[in-house]
Amino acid sequence: MEYGIDPKAQKFYAFLSQWIGNRQTWAYDVSGWMMTLKSVDTLTAELMSEVELNEIDLAGLFRGPDGELIETVVGWVLPWPESVEFKLLVDAITAAAKAKQKNQRGVAAEMTLIAGALLYAIFSSSE
Repeated sequence: MEYGIDPKAQKFYAFLSQWIGNRQTWAYDVSGWMMTLKSVDTLTAELMSEVELNEIDLAGLFRGPDGELIETVVGWVLPWPESVEFKLLVDAITAAAKAKQKNQRGVAAEMTLIAGALLYAIFSSSE
């Protein structure tokens, strides 16, 4: 699919470009002379704490079984898809998208329960 004209892909690309540009060692934990690759969980948590990323419909980015849009946009930012950094970023964004999707389902379930409880209270009090 052609994502070049997709506004969601463009917004996601702008976020990732700026985020990576502001964090030269985004994929690594640096302590003295040592650099170690961050875990997917650590990077996912960092990404999810970004307000700008939360403004993007992240759950909607997880289109298709392989997260094609995520891989495409990360490929625009990091044009070496065989690198560990590419895989780390794709995995972290995919995990963030799944977490946000799960959270949205949880919120919908909570709202359904609240609405049911309110309806019950309304109808039971009128009797």
